[in-house]
Amino acid sequence: MKIKFIATWDKQRKGNLLLDYKEKHEKELDKFFSKLEALQIKKNELKELEVTVEYHYKKRTLDQNALMWSLYAIEANEQNGGVSGHADQVVTSAELYNADLDQHAKRATIFIAKEYFDSVSSSWKVVEKKPIYKKEELYGYQATVMLTTSKMTTVQMAYWIDRIFNRLAYNGVQVADSSEIQNYWQKWRGFLNDNAITLHAEADSHKKYKRANPICEATGVYLGDTGGHLAHIRSEGAGGADMPDNWLHLSLHAHLVIQHQQGWEHFKKLFPHLKDKIEKALGARK
Repeated sequence: MKIKFIATWDKQRKGNLLLDYKEKHEKELDKFFSKLEALQIKKNELKELEVTVEYHYKKRTLDQNALMWSLYAIEANEQNGGVSGHADQVVTSAELYNADLDQHAKRATIFIAKEYFDSVSSSWKVVEKKPIYKKEELYGYQATVMLTTSKMTTVQMAYWIDRIFNRLAYNGVQVADSSEIQNYWQKWRGFLNDNAITLHAEADSHKKYKRANPICEATGVYLGDTGGHLAHIRSEGAGGADMPDNWLHLSLHAHLVIQHQQGWEHFKKLFPHLKDKIEKALGARK
């Protein structure tokens, strides 16, 4: 899929890029944008760019989308106290979804030439738009666009779903105690394992990692950000790194009784959704 639009660039707006890119490409992008910035400074104007965006990553799956809406339905039911009614009287799944979009979805403000506006608005949610005129004729729009879940990658969607699970647990819907949600959680964690997706690798402290993972990663018991243990898969004494790829936030029972007394092999059999992360950490050294 390709999207074309007209955009402008300046150094201060670099943080507004909607698209994520791999770290290995950062140097080349910096070179390009530095040259572009120098050109714009020389001409004392923002140069218009014709931008082509091509997708080369795996889009979020239909299963992920179905899971997201199932979780929103559970959350809406909890907030409504199990009471049903007209959409004007109760919280709906769509309201929860839109509230999350307003709070968490990536946005960027860009100029879109009028001939490209329909193409962009069919792929991105246009939140605001301001018409731009030249010589009294419509030239384009200054628009704020939002990345909706339909355009997210599998990893971006995994973070989105993770947030809903954590919020449900925080509000008292326990994964370990609710058969309705436990099956979803186990299948979802299995999906992460099968697709080798590791969440919250960006956490730079034990506290941040525990806050990002308030549910025991093995059992589904709610721990909050102060309960449980932050376990090192490969101990630091055995060469394990003190970083997210080597951490698990576990309940005391899962850590001290199951893992410490029975070992990682038994642990993996009980919690196969953690197999990929455990094996990677055990096979790695500083």
